[in-house]
Amino acid sequence: MGRKYLIFTIALLAISNLFFIGGVKASSDDNVWGWAWSDNIGWVSFNCTSEETCGSIDYGVHINEDGTFIGKAWSDNIGWIDFAPASGYPEDPQYSAKVDSETGEVSGWARALNYGDDWDGWLSMIGTDPDYGVSIDFTTGEFSGYAWKEEVIGWLNFKEGDYGVMTSFSFAPSITNLTNEFPAPCSQSRIPTFSWETDAELPYDYQIKLCSNSDCTGPGDPLASYEALNTSSTSWAPACTYCCNIAPYDNIDFGGGTYYGQVRARDTGGEWSGWVSSSFTTYNYCYPYADFLCDGASCVGMEIDEEVVITLTNNSTTYDGLVSCSWVLPDIAELLEGYTTSDCEIKVGFSAPPPGQRQQDITLVIADTSNYECSTTDTIEIRFPLPEYREVPPISWLNNLFANLFTKVASVFASF
Repeated sequence: MGRKYLIFTIALLAISNLFFIGGVKASSDDNVWGWAWSDNIGWVSFNCTSEETCGSIDYGVHINEDGTFIGKAWSDNIGWIDFAPASGYPEDPQYSAKVDSETGEVSGWARALNYGDDWDGWLSMIGTDPDYGVSIDFTTGEFSGYAWKEEVIGWLNFKEGDYGVMTSFSFAPSITNLTNEFPAPCSQSRIPTFSWETDAELPYDYQIKLCSNSDCTGPGDPLASYEALNTSSTSWAPACTYCCNIAPYDNIDFGGGTYYGQVRARDTGGEWSGWVSSSFTTYNYCYPYADFLCDGASCVGMEIDEEVVITLTNNSTTYDGLVSCSWVLPDIAELLEGYTTSDCEIKVGFSAPPPGQRQQDITLVIADTSNYECSTTDTIEIRFPLPEYREVPPISWLNNLFANLFTKVASVFASF
């Protein structure tokens, strides 16, 4: 068949089918292409790229995100084959062609549109009498197996020699068990940490957004958003500390308001999953953050010599003013200056700790003007002073010296 005749035939059939199928047609952007073979009707093209008619006569078969097929394939002998007939299926299953996300098995029905004269046009994707079926390998994108129609089409082979039907489609991964948890109020009080599970192939991509309502359509939504590419992480927390009162997170107000975190995922370069949502309720108040220093530096892991005096200073963060500081010191500490119940700067010395108790805890409790309290505890290590050094002759050397002298004197008297 000549190319001009082929194009003319496709055009006539396309025009006639516009009235029959409501004007639906596919495009060269579809994710299925290639050829299937029938001994009865010959080659069936699944995309206009196969016939090089795209731009003048567009058609193709496409797989949606949910695995359902849409669009049409073309046969020079029987015309359009619709992969999304809406109704009238001759037997179970009562749906058009679709692929299973786990097995890659294609089931359902397609239909040749030029049916009539005692031929119903239905093409079955799977059956048991005899056993047959079509499947997709999501790794390679290759179709395999046979569809069947006893009249006219016969067996339609989706892989014939070096030719076959291919797809770039793959199911989007899913997000499950999306949860959120706030740190302790004195650590961070505005936004929780989100965690989830995914069946994506790691590393993968994910997006998260924070919204004022469940469908993320409120004023200013999304209030904040973040995207991670090529990652293996399945949790997220904002990169800010304490009350997290910086843009854009300061759009989320304290006071017990309800907000929503939404997450979606995709295999790298693949399809995005749908959004999964988890709600959270903010704290009523932005708590203070307690911290202190030892001689102007971090106390964590600090080693302090016995009898050395250190200055403890408040380094806390409050959001409506500091009212008081209260220190809890170990038993071996001696308060040298200030008051542990009120002063935010004190001087302390340390005596020798009990055996095995060189590590000692210091705690600071702070309160703000709203009487919200927070505390922190750091562990320091008390070192023993080095012993003084002086030279002392070993006792064994002296014993040997006297023994030798006694032996020599005894031998002298023995000679008389």
